[in-house]
Amino acid sequence: MPTNLDRAEWAAAALRHFQSTTGTDCDNALPDLLCDLQHWSNRENVNFLDALDTARMHYEAECAEEGGAA
Repeated sequence: MPTNLDRAEWAAAALRHFQSTTGTDCDNALPDLLCDLQHWSNRENVNFLDALDTARMHYEAECAEEGGAA
């Protein structure tokens, strides 16, 4: 079963790939990726805010499983 540290590393790997593809710097990688995900959601007719709400619920549940934020 994956841990929250595993999940954080998966996210770090995704951000590193995004940075290597786009050339964005560390300070802007997360905001730029989130912006691009909103563009993708619009193109694919996916409700970004609903997905963000679901992600927040998953995050809270995963943190609760491990007894705190990770």
